[in-house]
Amino acid sequence: SPVAPPAAPRTVSPVAPPAAPRTVSPVAPPAAPRTVSPAAPRPAPPVAWPLASPPRPGPAPRPAVLVAHVRTGAWRTGVVAVSALVGLIVAAAVWTLVHGGGNGAARFVGLPGPAAGRFTPAALVTAARVPRGVSITAHVHAHQVVVYRHPDGRGRPRIVRALRQDGKPLALIALVRRTRPGWLEIELPVRPNLSFGWIRSRHVSLHSDPFRVEVALGAHHISVWERRRLIASQPIGVGLAVSPTPAGRYYLTDLLRPPDPHGLYGPYAFGLSAYSNVLTTFAGGDGQIGLHGTDDPSGLGHGVSHGCIRVSNATIIRLAKLLPIGTPVLIRR
Repeated sequence: SPVAPPAAPRTVSPVAPPAAPRTVSPVAPPAAPRTVSPAAPRPAPPVAWPLASPPRPGPAPRPAVLVAHVRTGAWRTGVVAVSALVGLIVAAAVWTLVHGGGNGAARFVGLPGPAAGRFTPAALVTAARVPRGVSITAHVHAHQVVVYRHPDGRGRPRIVRALRQDGKPLALIALVRRTRPGWLEIELPVRPNLSFGWIRSRHVSLHSDPFRVEVALGAHHISVWERRRLIASQPIGVGLAVSPTPAGRYYLTDLLRPPDPHGLYGPYAFGLSAYSNVLTTFAGGDGQIGLHGTDDPSGLGHGVSHGCIRVSNATIIRLAKLLPIGTPVLIRR
């Protein structure tokens, strides 16, 4: 039998490589519920202060206030804290001591003050040169003087009397403004402030004074000069806004020594020819402005008083030894 032809070779398809095992990601646990915190309060808008910088934090509000009414329409009604009322009461008690009230033996003692140099009326009237920085004061021979509006005696005259301390008159001294033959124009220690008038030169002796005091109310500062030389420069306490220290050119009228050198007025107190424009009467007095020490140095550099000028006790002791009565005091705003 014929041999059968060989069978065609069988083609085998290559075996596909095994598929890579499938990786299954683990199922993430369910997220915890989200807690929403309440929104923070929005900050308050900035306050538009009327000044360049916000005011300093002050003391806690007072529980009550005292409303002080003043005499003229030029001064508005002011509000004074209760502390001011306490100050008024204390000052009233001190004023009673000053003017001899009460039964206590403690009294303010009037002092003559340092001596001023002599100056002859003839030299002043004949236009002799008064050194720069020197003022002339008139010391009245009596305890009162007749003052005229004009240097020829025209107009209704007035009588200016010396201040009294403990029932006794103090020296009557005035600051000279200008002269005429036989006459002197002087600044008067009376109301209204900055009054002046003419007196006859034969009723006074003249003295020279090389000192002057300058007060800057806004800066709370005092400067004392001997001619052109600065001899003292210190912070001071001045009047509150409702009882301001009056501005103008005044002079020292008297020097007192309080009974307690550590008390409200310190060891010495000068009286000025200035008077309060707000307090027309004060605890039985007439509202005279003073320059004195203090028992509270923390008030220096601030508005703290009813119009008086407060300095440190060391400063007032020094000034009491230096400044004659009649020394000019220039008070600027």
